[in-house]
Amino acid sequence: ILERQLFDVLVDLAALPDRISSRHDRENIDLSVYLVTSAPVLRAVLGPGFRLLVRTDPLPLWVHANRTGLDRLLRTLVTHSTALGQGRDVLLRASATAQGAQIEIGGDAVGTDDRLLSIVGDQTAASQNELGIDLWQARCEALFNGATIRFTADNDGTKILIEMPSQASVQAGA
Repeated sequence: ILERQLFDVLVDLAALPDRISSRHDRENIDLSVYLVTSAPVLRAVLGPGFRLLVRTDPLPLWVHANRTGLDRLLRTLVTHSTALGQGRDVLLRASATAQGAQIEIGGDAVGTDDRLLSIVGDQTAASQNELGIDLWQARCEALFNGATIRFTADNDGTKILIEMPSQASVQAGA
C-alpha cells in the first residue's frame, strides 16, 4: 500500500510542470471581461445548488497574468471555499485597488478552513502535503502571477481577495 501511495505522489509531481503555468505565458487581461467570460465555466463547476453573481468595474482593470493559471486559481478557490460555506450565493467582483486590481470571492456560500487560510499572503510554511495538491497548485499559480491572496470577514461574511498588480506597475517594475 505504501508503495502505491508513493507511486501516486511521484506521478502527481511528474505532472506538475505541465499543470503549473509558466511566467512567460502572460498576457494583458481585463479582469472585468475575464470574470464575465469565466462565469459560465464556474457556474458549471459549482453545480445547480449555487447561484453565481458577477459584479465588475465599468472601466477596464488591466493586469498582466497567465490566463490558464488565473483560471486554475479562481476555480480552485471558488470550489474549495464553497464546499465549506453554508449558503448558496457566490459573488465574484472585480475592482480597482491602489496597486492594481482584485477579484473578490464572497457570498454566503463561501467558507474557510485551515488549509485555505494557509495560502494567504507570503506564507511559505505550508507544504504540498499539508495543503493538498489543489490548494498547493493554486498557491503556486498565485505566486507565478504576482498575486496575493487575502481573507476578510465582516457582517457580509467571508471574502477571499486575489490582489494583482496593474499592468502598468508590472511593466514599470520590469
